[in-house]
Amino acid sequence: MNDGRLGRRIARLFVPYRPQLGSIMVIILVTSALSVASALLVRQVFDEALFPEGGGGVDLDRLYPLVAVLVAIPLVSGILNVIQTYLTNVVGNRVMRDLRDRLYAHLQRLSLAFFTSTRTGEVQSRLANDVGGVQTTITTTASSVVSNVVTVGSSIVAMLVLSVPLTVLSLILVPVFVVVSNRVGKRRRDARRETQVSLAEMSAITQETLSASGILLAKVFGGQRREEARYAAENARQVEVQVRQAMVGRSFFALTQAFFGISPALLYLVAGLQLHGGSANAISAGTLVAFTTLQTRLLFPINQLLQVSVDVRSSTALFRRVFEYMDLTPAIVDAPGALVLDPQRVVGRVELERVRFRYGPRGKPAVACPADSGLRFSVTHSSELALIACTTQADIGVDVEQVRELPFWLDVARRYFSEKELALVEAQPLADRIRCFLQIWTFKEAYGKALGEGVGTALHGVRSFTGANGKLFAIAHGRVHTMAHAPRIESLALGDEYVAAYSIVGMPVAASVRVLDAA
Repeated sequence: MNDGRLGRRIARLFVPYRPQLGSIMVIILVTSALSVASALLVRQVFDEALFPEGGGGVDLDRLYPLVAVLVAIPLVSGILNVIQTYLTNVVGNRVMRDLRDRLYAHLQRLSLAFFTSTRTGEVQSRLANDVGGVQTTITTTASSVVSNVVTVGSSIVAMLVLSVPLTVLSLILVPVFVVVSNRVGKRRRDARRETQVSLAEMSAITQETLSASGILLAKVFGGQRREEARYAAENARQVEVQVRQAMVGRSFFALTQAFFGISPALLYLVAGLQLHGGSANAISAGTLVAFTTLQTRLLFPINQLLQVSVDVRSSTALFRRVFEYMDLTPAIVDAPGALVLDPQRVVGRVELERVRFRYGPRGKPAVACPADSGLRFSVTHSSELALIACTTQADIGVDVEQVRELPFWLDVARRYFSEKELALVEAQPLADRIRCFLQIWTFKEAYGKALGEGVGTALHGVRSFTGANGKLFAIAHGRVHTMAHAPRIESLALGDEYVAAYSIVGMPVAASVRVLDAA
């Protein structure tokens, strides 16, 4: 997504609040005009009231109204600034609310596969850290940019009216600062993105290892020290990127602040040289005070604009991460013209007639009624894929696993696989080891389900081997079976994303097996 398209998407977030934005714009224009007027009135106070050109002392009749206006301007500006702050915070926080609502609603529509392949900590980080990271930009930056641009523009116009040479002297290095600020902004954007990636990684580690299942796995396999080291390494990286992000551009902003701090002294020097040389175009005291007042008021807005330029560029990294999730297409959507059901009339219940289930000692379900059906079944699922296996007059088990990253798979293999099975896994290329591990696991799981005793019994009751064609196969081990009804344990071909296996116990070896695809 290029910067132009990203900017338009961000701008569309503010469209519902155009009336409030219009009010903010009016307030900014009024307060900026008042600030310029105040500086110009200072010149009149000096040149016309305190030190009138014709002499004769202080002109109190001229001084009183000027002072009254100068007193009124800050009061009116203060009231307007309070109103502006309220409106900007209302608009900014409502835009944040809309963004969070849209992101959360979109995440709700994504498929189960997205959540099984994406760590929970990463999703939570996008919703909390990334959206929260742009809050300041959304809440105050827009109004700050407009306010500072108007202030800078009006002040420069007033300065040009007062003295063109002094204006050029005051602003001669500003274009250089703008170019440098763009480069600083790019560096800070990269640092900001790296910071958020590190925060997401820390959230994922915390969610994985401090949940009940994560703690259990770590304690069972003695992985506490390893998880501590992994968290400490990411925490150290977070400190490093936070410091780097904080320091990017600090020397540049210190330089700009020093330049604008030195500029009034240079103006005093120029004015002094003109007066000493008796120049006909010498600057009056009122003009000099008014000019330095305007110049001082330029320091904060210009520095703010340069800072905002950097912050906005760094915030684009967060917006990109948020919009990455919002641009994900849900795998399942309503068809055009889909029937809308009345929630009040949807019962949400499926009733079966004359069908009952019984459960084995370990909880394996089977059809109990009709009693003569002889139907046995096994159900399994992983991510978006579900398998149902059915037989008659024999026991069956089926298991499927999505091929994905697993934090403790090697510890599980070392604890529950035979030495030959472990060697078989470790002999695979690195990219194929998890797939091999999961395939062997589905052999054991399917056999345990067929026996109705769970995977605990089957962990050491199945032995896996590699055939002459390189394909994995498995046989039952440690139980007595007749040759005519030997257990069948076979893999199922489901493509690259899944591995699966089924096991049948008690069926004649010559019996056929059919695989049906519901799609």
